[in-house]
Amino acid sequence: FSTTKSIVFDRDKGTLKANEPGRHDVVAVCIDTGGNRLTKTFSVNVNYPKIKHIKLLTNQNSIYVGNYVKLTFEITDEFDNKRIIDYWNYDKAQRYFANVGVNLTSSNNKIKIDSSNNILAIQEGNSTITANFDGVADKIDINIQKNPISEFNIISDKLNVKTGDVVSFNAIALDKKGNELKNMPVEFSFTGKSFDKSNLASGLILEDGRFVGDIPGKYIVSAKVGNISSSKVINVFPRNIK
Repeated sequence: FSTTKSIVFDRDKGTLKANEPGRHDVVAVCIDTGGNRLTKTFSVNVNYPKIKHIKLLTNQNSIYVGNYVKLTFEITDEFDNKRIIDYWNYDKAQRYFANVGVNLTSSNNKIKIDSSNNILAIQEGNSTITANFDGVADKIDINIQKNPISEFNIISDKLNVKTGDVVSFNAIALDKKGNELKNMPVEFSFTGKSFDKSNLASGLILEDGRFVGDIPGKYIVSAKVGNISSSKVINVFPRNIK
């Protein structure tokens, strides 16, 4: 048997069927004449099928200068099996791309692609991204917009909290006329420094701006839309639970 759905065992036929390529562990179990349970674990290496065609997708409605372009790859193999590979889902993407030759290129210098195939929009205008998977290619047109934000602020009603407290941060973006811009693709992040020099700062921030500090220290919470950012300092003190 296998603990994953990648390998299916047919007990009647005594056969294994691979549903996913890669390296998988299979456990064989039997009972000897003395009633003892014997097991043996062995690895099965399932080759990746040849790629029939690919399709590049993105769910980003607006891409501004300074944004990373988040592509998803719809891959159809020679057996007409489709796999959706999200490049920003590292675990799945790493397992797949480590076994398939991938090359991304841009039609101009409005987009920069680094050695890890991260795609950064650096100039306003149009560009075409081409992906080549073992000789099978597809293209996607990208429109990079000028960032409409004139004023950008990150706000919170709490700047001094204790470890474990949840703090909600909101980002307010205004255009040149002072009108609030809704549904902007805000990305939150943080850095921190522990009050205790022998310890490292640690915390968590979610996509909606909720932040929790695990270790007492001073943290800088930042919000970013493309090439425009704003930050706020928050102090996280010990809870002193006894």
